[in-house]
Amino acid sequence: SPAMLKGHREKLIVGLLQIMETPMGTLWNDLSLRQIPKTSRLEEVRFDAMLPEGDVLSVPNTKAIGDYIASVVDSKDPLREYALLLSDSEKGVPLRGTLNGSIDALLHLSSAPHKFLISDYKSNWLRDPTDEPPLERYSPENLWTAMTANHYQLQALIYGVASYRYLRSRGMSMAEANQSIAGFAYLFVRGIVGAVNTPVQKTS
Repeated sequence: SPAMLKGHREKLIVGLLQIMETPMGTLWNDLSLRQIPKTSRLEEVRFDAMLPEGDVLSVPNTKAIGDYIASVVDSKDPLREYALLLSDSEKGVPLRGTLNGSIDALLHLSSAPHKFLISDYKSNWLRDPTDEPPLERYSPENLWTAMTANHYQLQALIYGVASYRYLRSRGMSMAEANQSIAGFAYLFVRGIVGAVNTPVQKTS
């Protein structure tokens, strides 16, 4: 709320500039958000799977999703560990509301194919009972743990399906749409600290 932000104007400006100017790593061709032109950003991509969530995200189906992911990804793929967790889940995944919504940004990083990147911004405040320094709480390992706890991997895969369907609606063939998605990047903005420092992220 405005009352909560009162007195923090300068800090907010500095923080937002750091987020915009931080190089985002090799998957982004070392570009920052500021360097991606508006013509290469599709923001707030709305989608609706028009499926009954209670049935689709039932325990048997989420287990089946985990089984399928585990069967198609490489043994060293970061998603495999999550897929096995999903396969072993006895309670299913509480993701009501994820089959419709909006993707924060679909970014086109170059004119070549295979360069559409699904991007989502997270403001999670990662606490640490061991009093780990604030920035270190946003290490790649901790981010992956946070993603798993919130089932962001499955959310990202749903976003991937939505992006694929969008590209198909724009005239791409099945093969072209599949090959044009470079991956997904979840940006934990509290761990992005400026161009001088190494950005903390986990991508797949």
